[in-house]
Amino acid sequence: MKRIFVPRLGRHVVIGACKLPSPHRPRIRLSSYIDKATIPTAPASCDYTTPAMPVIQNVEGNDSVGDCVEAEEAHFISVVTGNANSLFTYTPAMTLAMYSALTGYVPGNPATDQGTDPIACLNYFTQKPYADGSINAGYAEVDATNQAEVEFAISAFGNLKMWVGLPDPWINPFPSSNGFVWDVAPVDQNNGHCIGSPGYNSPKIVGSNSQGVQVMTWGLIGTVTWPALAAAFSDAAGGGLAVRVTTDWVIKNSGKTPSGFAYSDLCSDFNALFGKNIPVPAPAPSPVPTPTPAAGVTLAQAQEWGTYLINRGRPLLTKQTAVNLVLTGLASSWPSATKTAAKKKRQ
Repeated sequence: MKRIFVPRLGRHVVIGACKLPSPHRPRIRLSSYIDKATIPTAPASCDYTTPAMPVIQNVEGNDSVGDCVEAEEAHFISVVTGNANSLFTYTPAMTLAMYSALTGYVPGNPATDQGTDPIACLNYFTQKPYADGSINAGYAEVDATNQAEVEFAISAFGNLKMWVGLPDPWINPFPSSNGFVWDVAPVDQNNGHCIGSPGYNSPKIVGSNSQGVQVMTWGLIGTVTWPALAAAFSDAAGGGLAVRVTTDWVIKNSGKTPSGFAYSDLCSDFNALFGKNIPVPAPAPSPVPTPTPAAGVTLAQAQEWGTYLINRGRPLLTKQTAVNLVLTGLASSWPSATKTAAKKKRQ
């Protein structure tokens, strides 16, 4: 890890404490749940910062130890709760306690200050609650090279957890105020760092330098440009993005997710992968591509429909989700199919 003096703070900050993960995680990818043909376009800009600013401006202990992964979680909870009109404030002491719980860090013992794997942190908070009592239903990884997917993740779920090997030009000179811009530069795996995003393309905090993803780190808000996001936060570069879904969000928004997003499948997969028991809304009826023959619906055609409906589902289907896909899809198409066949016979 490295300690860098920051004139604005009059003290050092720590970088290199985010352990860039190897491919060991249970990879639920957000793209697997998006129907690109029907999902609505995300808003041109999005910003969830305002009610969370009192916490976002806090360094959360990352000036003394390598708790950037946990500091990002403190900022994330402030965004989630602040936008629900119930801002919860992690103090630096609470964030350091989180760091201890996750990694075994012992205050005052530098040998235990070893940083955090962000995937381990994401998994931890699907099983353990935050200090305010909330708990994540699960998380899905987001493709940094797909701007539309990134915009959907932030606008629909209000967050991104981001890990990267900070390029040296991003920290030399070190950001000193809101509005800094990080553009394309070679990553440095020795500078592993974790940050979060509460918005994109928003000039509200960062002014004209807003085209890209707004990021929270070291008490500041700046922008990672879209090209820089694709270059530095991709799997190939050793970086990554993940969107978290809280159980409160599931309960409050189960009927409000945009069409074109397989929310019921995502909930089912969270239940299967993370041992959850969250409510699973009924999936929307799926279209059936095969035309109805004049003689009516045949067994072979019904089997083809069933296969199509399951294949249209997502990579991690529970048995019940697969059954529901077939039953719902057939029920939505069967009556119209038989009516069409009967009408043709009468003619």
